[in-house]
Amino acid sequence: REMLAAHRAQSGRSVCSRRGCADASPRSTRTAATLQEWRRRSRNSAGGDQKEPIPTKLRLFLDSASLTQCELWFSTGLFHGLTTNPTILQRDGVKCSVKGLTTLAKTALDLGAQEVQLQAWGPSVQKLSSVAFDLAGIDPHRIVVKLPCTLEGTQTAALLRESNIRVTLTGLYAPPQVLVAQAVGAEYAAPYLGRMNDAYGGQEGLNQVVEMQKAIEGCHSRMRLLVASVRDPVEMTRLTGAGCTTFTISPTIAARLFNNPYTIDAADEFEKAAKSNGGEEDLARVSLRDIAAAASRDDATR
Repeated sequence: REMLAAHRAQSGRSVCSRRGCADASPRSTRTAATLQEWRRRSRNSAGGDQKEPIPTKLRLFLDSASLTQCELWFSTGLFHGLTTNPTILQRDGVKCSVKGLTTLAKTALDLGAQEVQLQAWGPSVQKLSSVAFDLAGIDPHRIVVKLPCTLEGTQTAALLRESNIRVTLTGLYAPPQVLVAQAVGAEYAAPYLGRMNDAYGGQEGLNQVVEMQKAIEGCHSRMRLLVASVRDPVEMTRLTGAGCTTFTISPTIAARLFNNPYTIDAADEFEKAAKSNGGEEDLARVSLRDIAAAASRDDATR
């Protein structure tokens, strides 16, 4: 909430959470009122019972620590949660401290994230576990602690799992590492797809991630492969065809999901037809081309 208030004061923009909106513009107030009326009518027509959302195995995370990007992208309903690491924190200007991450996590949860993945740091098991327990204490049910897939990280993961703390092993580059993650009881294992392509050449990283998914399915494991360092949305569709259902993507890649020029042209054509046929010209559409250009980092370096 502190970060939201500071962001609101700095940018002069409205910041909305699922609990409501403050300092809303007339346009956003009108939209919120329309949405509330639709929900009221929906509840009445269903006898007061709200229907559950359609279940899906697909799970998308936003890979960012930027308040502006979190506010934008969690409002779309696409994202299950937020992921961060010390590099992302540094790029987005968030202090790599338990206090800084506490504020970030609570803000993301207020904006609609169902879970937040925070990475512990430290050169030893003692330091890693100390930070990890502090991070997990922010919200034991909705915080997942990320740890590097090293000997120290795995030892720390074992300690956390003894206390039923949720864990992601991250920084995977080779299929055998998913066996380590499964054996220690991690809920997620995160390979770095783009960096694997850099390391192995061509699209070999993609092939290695497919092998990781096969290993998980071969063990009949419930662990999810959290594919990170995604540089092209097309990679995601190829991997979903191989059974991968969980991805963390940057705001730039998120914008590219909506930046198909043919779809944009079709939407413009629909709007012109509606306007010429009595349709009311309503909310101005935000250009996702502009959002992509203003994304918080260059994905080529991810």
